[in-house]
Amino acid sequence: MIPAQDRVRRHQHQAAAPAIPVRLAARPVIGGLAAPWISVHHADGTPVLGAVDAARQALCLARHWCQACGQPLRSPLVLLARARDIAAGYVTEPGLHPECAAYSAAACPMLSGSMRRYRSAPRPPRQDRCGLPECACRAWIPAADSTHRSGHAREAFAAVWIRLGDYRLKEDARTGMPAGVLLSGIRVLKIRPLASSCPR
Repeated sequence: MIPAQDRVRRHQHQAAAPAIPVRLAARPVIGGLAAPWISVHHADGTPVLGAVDAARQALCLARHWCQACGQPLRSPLVLLARARDIAAGYVTEPGLHPECAAYSAAACPMLSGSMRRYRSAPRPPRQDRCGLPECACRAWIPAADSTHRSGHAREAFAAVWIRLGDYRLKEDARTGMPAGVLLSGIRVLKIRPLASSCPR
């Protein structure tokens, strides 16, 4: 039995959740939110919100798939970038369809502004364990940059619109694997700050 207070909180959260676009209708829904395709998934297919699967991310980059729906990108597409990404000349995350980017900006706590700071400590591993013996979740570890982000204030993001023909990958010099999408040396159609990411 779910306590009454928890039921009310869950109902309020789901009532405030943004409408899921048609392109994301087939994605699993957790707490009223459509889980991104690049999320870590348990062996039974259940995704974990807020945890990125490095293999799925690399696949999206290499095949030019949308990180939210997992479908092929087309022109125009959107990259979500921070000031430091623009300074570095590339973003590490794959692109999105415009409607998937708009949904992500509204649904993601860090993009929407419903969370002002990253967690002060990584989520306890036991929270993500499913108990299935065939699932790899027992070996999951926090993302490499989670320690760097811990406790820090969220960063402002901008939506960078580009054409599919300008979707060029930056390779990791050590592994030869895709490290992100280049922002430098390409034609940018427009850059729009996410209103929810602007400092208040």
